[in-house]
Amino acid sequence: KKSTMDTCWVPGVNNLYTYGRWAFAEFTDVWQMQDDFARKVEA
Repeated sequence: KKSTMDTCWVPGVNNLYTYGRWAFAEFTDVWQMQDDFARKVEA
């Protein structure tokens, strides 16, 4: 399920070309968040 942030806000910011390119990731498991974030950054 995509969020409004992922489908509206991020594409809107990216289309401005003023603030660089943005992406959105949602982390829901507090115990796994650090590892999940590290994997996203690596990608």
